[in-house]
Amino acid sequence: MKSKTVKNRNKKRQNLLYDHIVFHTKYNRPMLNKQMRSRVKVIICEVMDDLGCEVIEIDALSNHVHLLFGFPPTLAPSKIVTKVKGISSRLLRKEFPILVKMCPKALWQVKVAHVSVGNEMNRVRKYIRNQGPHHGYKP
Repeated sequence: MKSKTVKNRNKKRQNLLYDHIVFHTKYNRPMLNKQMRSRVKVIICEVMDDLGCEVIEIDALSNHVHLLFGFPPTLAPSKIVTKVKGISSRLLRKEFPILVKMCPKALWQVKVAHVSVGNEMNRVRKYIRNQGPHHGYKP
């Protein structure tokens, strides 16, 4: 697993580990419009920063989100994902009431695709950047 030395909030030097996660909207429905997709990216970046994680690449489509991030070895990826999904679901549903009608309890599916990233960082970044064309979305 590739690691990178950075300074965290406590001014200690530590190695970051890298993961790529993908999570879908409830029932895999295409329910995120352009404004919601922009907002979810901002929310996720803020949550990741609060956790001491580094967002490397992020993309949100109408029915799923891709996130490539670095995290300190003191945090479990599952805990990070739980925070990201919980906070983003709560805030998005508060800001966009239509989402509450579509998904009364939670915005995201329980399942998450999780892949540790090693020497293929640039390949994963390129893959995430090309999700729109890959799924046939026009810019």
